[in-house]
Amino acid sequence: MALLLPVPPLQLISHGLKRMAVKGAPDLAIVPRCDLLIDCRGIQEHGLDRNIFTKYKQQIQEHSPVSVQAMVDLVTDGLRHVKDRRSKEPDAMTRPFVICFVCAYGMNRSPVTKHVVGERLKALGYEVSITVG
Repeated sequence: MALLLPVPPLQLISHGLKRMAVKGAPDLAIVPRCDLLIDCRGIQEHGLDRNIFTKYKQQIQEHSPVSVQAMVDLVTDGLRHVKDRRSKEPDAMTRPFVICFVCAYGMNRSPVTKHVVGERLKALGYEVSITVG
């Protein structure tokens, strides 16, 4: 599928808010620098098997299809405005558009959702790199 507008490459990362809390201030989390932050804490776990990544991934797709599609729509809509937002940057279209998926500990929902959304974006024709984890 050919994209109508030029967009930068996408870099998808995941992060746990509680795992990366500021020492001495457990309610203050460190969030990586990114262009778009997607909070996965609203995705229900439905008794998911946390030890098997592929099974968990399948269950996220089955139990949260509306949430996953809403995330894909949010990304694709936001990408339409990147060129305008980065108009004064010389590397606007070559510097990756970083999308950070967050959840409580960054071990289940955010990494799996990152992969599910990344696969859908790749299927739409976007250049996507997904960090391991």
